[in-house]
Amino acid sequence: MVRSPTAATQQRDRCYLAQPPNRSGARKRTYSVEQRTVILLVGLEGMRYEAVAEIVGCPVGTIRSRLSRGREALRDLMGIKEKVAKAA
Repeated sequence: MVRSPTAATQQRDRCYLAQPPNRSGARKRTYSVEQRTVILLVGLEGMRYEAVAEIVGCPVGTIRSRLSRGREALRDLMGIKEKVAKAA
């Protein structure tokens, strides 16, 4: 089932509003359907950026941007403050 951008936006807004505010009164940032899609295709499915770009229909640079911002938003949602350094 493919949702229209309006339905996806409304769902994201509902999820955002359902989150309790933190101490400062701000709500945690959510991540978009586009970011979630890229995270799943690259991270879970192990697809290459070029293949994801072809499927999604956007440039590879956009895939990298969505992946980076999606990871950052996911860390925020999980309450992780800093990036974990890769083991050498």
